[in-house]
Amino acid sequence: MGITLDESIQKSPQRPLLHALVTAKGRTFHMPVFANQHRIDTLQPLRPTDVVVLTYPKSGTHLCSYIVKLLAQSRQTIMEDPMVLPFLELLPQAKIDAVPSNVVRYFKSHLPFELLPVTSQNKVVFCVRDPLDVCLSYYKFTKTLDILTGPVHLSFDEWFEDFVAGYVCYGDWFDFVLPYWQSPRPNILVISYEGILAEPEKNIIRVAEFLGFSTTTAEVAEIKEKIQFKNMKKELVAKGTDAAASIMRKGHQGEGRECLTPRQKRLFYEKFKKRMANTGIDLYSY
Repeated sequence: MGITLDESIQKSPQRPLLHALVTAKGRTFHMPVFANQHRIDTLQPLRPTDVVVLTYPKSGTHLCSYIVKLLAQSRQTIMEDPMVLPFLELLPQAKIDAVPSNVVRYFKSHLPFELLPVTSQNKVVFCVRDPLDVCLSYYKFTKTLDILTGPVHLSFDEWFEDFVAGYVCYGDWFDFVLPYWQSPRPNILVISYEGILAEPEKNIIRVAEFLGFSTTTAEVAEIKEKIQFKNMKKELVAKGTDAAASIMRKGHQGEGRECLTPRQKRLFYEKFKKRMANTGIDLYSY
């Protein structure tokens, strides 16, 4: 019969907890230390005009944020940040509150839906990526930048078990993405990392229209060029962002499937089929 997903998780070694546990709305969340209980408890509701680019880690955060920034900065005064858009959960609340009311605030975030301080008036651009590519990219990220996981580095096999079990910072991938598929909302635009790479012009226009911006053919073409992987990485390096190599590694598609063993693929597909059964989403649709 072979080992089941639940049995595999139960047999995973209990490794030191390298992140914060946050309790909210009757649930416990695995969060990075900078988004601990105090930070989450002190997050204030966003202004109605605020915009959030939301992703699970390593799901096209920089790509999607850059599209939003390029569209917005030529039309509005926005908050500047060397990492394109500032991280909501990483900013002190006082700094957020200090932004003048006439400035449209654009943030990026990895906060789970239940912790995100938005209302139905806030526009949210939610970008999703093939979870197997996320798994590998997230692992590579933690090997070179330990802000989320601490200094202890796991083997990929250990990381995979923790990822499938949701024992990583920002928690279970399925818990994170399901609210957006199960309950579509007019103030939330769902796009995919793979979709942006395959049809950049189409998705740039989708984001622009969602934000209420009209675009020209020339502007779309310019943004398409700027969001090429090599150009984005070059910009980060030019701005002196030390973590550029970790934040933007390769940007490849399908690499996650290639590194998994047959057993790991079976375990993940088993969970995907179980958790995504009523969404109409298939793993091969990425």
